[in-house]
Amino acid sequence: MNAEMIAHIEAYLDDQITKTDLEKLANEAGVPNIDEEIEWFRQSQLAIETAGLRDQLTQAFAAPAPKQGIVRGLGSMRTILAVAASILLLILVYWGVEGRKAPGLYAQFEYTDPGLPVLMSQSKDHQLYDALTYYSEANYEVAATKLEQLKAAGIGSDTTTYYWGASLLYQGKGDAASPALQEIARNPASPFQARAEWLLVLAALQQDRLTEARQLLPAILTNQAHPFYESATRLQQVLIE
Repeated sequence: MNAEMIAHIEAYLDDQITKTDLEKLANEAGVPNIDEEIEWFRQSQLAIETAGLRDQLTQAFAAPAPKQGIVRGLGSMRTILAVAASILLLILVYWGVEGRKAPGLYAQFEYTDPGLPVLMSQSKDHQLYDALTYYSEANYEVAATKLEQLKAAGIGSDTTTYYWGASLLYQGKGDAASPALQEIARNPASPFQARAEWLLVLAALQQDRLTEARQLLPAILTNQAHPFYESATRLQQVLIE
């Protein structure tokens, strides 16, 4: 969307042109969804004002004041802001199509694995269940540390690996969690495979990597019996809109 189209949107918001006229101009400019662009412009104006860019832009773009003391018109200021908003769009890519979808998707589709029942007295693997006790209490930092120590000592299992990855994910460390989750997702014999496949999708959403999230969905969508099939279906619809 160019600066001219932005100026038309501003004119519409200032009641200078009608919605019908704006839609006609948008069609001529090849803008498919004018409502989205109107909302984007509102958000851009808010960002500019909130960040204090209005005063900065005035100083940056304003020409030296004429000796006669003529004041620059309001229309000129609006043109400056329109150009600035256009530049802001190019710089902040996440405010494009991908960026408008990403915020909130992780929270919307989040699944928190509650962990396993921990019965220390009945377990021969006290170290693992000690780590899982912290996990079940949502103390993911301590759980991740203890599970990582188990893996480093060579006494890890798919349980250790899966919950280590999950502990990292729930700390907001999706990038660090992915290798462990991928290891489990590649193992069809693991009872944690299905959950690992979905947590990998969540890790991608957490990091706003929407293309990667789309690429991970087919592993779930090809199996209607998958426990996260419905969630994956809903997410796919959101990602293609």
